[in-house]
Amino acid sequence: MPNISVQGYNETGTTLYWNKGSELIYGYSRQEALGNNLLDLIIPQRMHEGVKEAISLMASSGQPRAAEELTLQRKDGSPVTVYSSHAVIILPDKKPQIYCIDIDLTERKQQEAKLAFLAEYDPLTHLPNRHLFATKLEQALKVARREHLQLAVLILDLDNFKTINDSYGHNAGDLLLKRIAEKLNICCGENETLARLGGDEFAILIEHLPHPEDAARFALELLKSLQQPLVLEFDIEVSSSASIGISLFPQHTDKVEALMQGADAALYKAKADGRNTYSYYTDQLTALARARLVVEARLRQALKLEQLECYYQAQIDLSNNQIVGAELLIRWFDAEQGYIAPDQFIPVAESCGLIHEIGQFVLKQACTQGQTWLKQGLPAVRLAVNVSTHQFSKGDLEQDVSRILQQTGFPAHLLELEVTESALMQDKDKVIHIMQQLRAAGIRLAIDDFGTGYSSLAYLQQLPLDVLKVDRRFIDRITDNEDDRQISRAIIELGHTLRFEVLAEGVETAEQLALLKDMACDYYQGYYYSKPLPAEAFRQLLLAQSAMQQQQ
Repeated sequence: MPNISVQGYNETGTTLYWNKGSELIYGYSRQEALGNNLLDLIIPQRMHEGVKEAISLMASSGQPRAAEELTLQRKDGSPVTVYSSHAVIILPDKKPQIYCIDIDLTERKQQEAKLAFLAEYDPLTHLPNRHLFATKLEQALKVARREHLQLAVLILDLDNFKTINDSYGHNAGDLLLKRIAEKLNICCGENETLARLGGDEFAILIEHLPHPEDAARFALELLKSLQQPLVLEFDIEVSSSASIGISLFPQHTDKVEALMQGADAALYKAKADGRNTYSYYTDQLTALARARLVVEARLRQALKLEQLECYYQAQIDLSNNQIVGAELLIRWFDAEQGYIAPDQFIPVAESCGLIHEIGQFVLKQACTQGQTWLKQGLPAVRLAVNVSTHQFSKGDLEQDVSRILQQTGFPAHLLELEVTESALMQDKDKVIHIMQQLRAAGIRLAIDDFGTGYSSLAYLQQLPLDVLKVDRRFIDRITDNEDDRQISRAIIELGHTLRFEVLAEGVETAEQLALLKDMACDYYQGYYYSKPLPAEAFRQLLLAQSAMQQQQ
């Protein structure tokens, strides 16, 4: 039975009666309570005015206020929830007395909280249960549909749980599940929700998934973490492994139950593949993800062993046909797979975070090689380096460039950084600030692939640019497509109006070059003059030009 408190007090709130139940619920002894005002004993400060009015109204009318649930205050300041009712006694020639009967609801509230917890959380691991996971997945799907995002559902099942449970008992099995939950939780970030579905089966929701293979990359992190041995009670050391099934939105389905079923089916495929691995709901997705992760692993190794190489594509002044610069293009020749095209490994580098390291490598290579050529007495040429969106968003591009220029001694005015329109549109204020810092250091700036994005003219006017590069897609058909010809002409005129120089990319024929001359384009690059060359071959190109100039 719950404790029942009975307090008696007069029209001012001064306590006249205080039973044993009041002592147990509120912590004040009878001696402490009698003669003191009820407001000072058990009524929280925020309720004082309301309680004063209620006491006055009951004393004057003789009518008790309606019974209700209240949260009052114990002697130690902690809250206590009670169901409170009142009785008003008015005797002849006596002042009114008010009696309050409070039923302690603490135990009931605890039971309600426990039931509410059990309805949505697993009692062993305290992780969300299947019901709450499905609710969170439904909410995530609504956001993903509205904002055109991707998400993934992973279902993970321990490979050897039954053996451990049978060998060491259920207590050891429960402890293992708790430790596994802790490990998985450490791997999860703010975009991941971990749940226990039951038994040794866990589920993870990944929101804001950039690329489908990122789910596989996350699955590999989980598998690696689980393989670390665990010490249970009585110095029992166990090693665990798991199989993981993956389903995706929107590639698979947009329904909660179907995503769960897809991940569950993929889980059984992973078990059939030998366990301790992952599988997507389709074999094709699994193969693509594994192929990209192989590229990622080999790319990391290539960076570590310095197997990437920079090629140089000449940039030509249309007015005199002289080399004025070169764009650095990254090349990768793998010992096993041979030449791997940039469009195969650059997206992988962007998705796994290696693009920043590659950008640093190319930047350092440009400055180091450029300074070497200057020391050898070669003509000074500008070297153009592509800067990724990731390098801009990281926020320390200017410091990186300054440090490398200082280390190599390469003149800042001979370095040109190329930025795509998509990078410029990320965070306009931040981009402008970074570009102003770079320009103040004397570095040239170019906008790459111009005409393929959505830059506004007002925004372009704010950017401290030197060069607009006309995308090769317009140049490809400039001789036989009137629309591309007019777009190219408009871009060149726009660039000159904004006082920028203009460079055309991908020039391959004499006809294209003639049209660009007619449009008053400043520079060009492309196979018509030279394909991208290794450093030594480009040096020979510069030497040949220098020798020809001396003969003239």
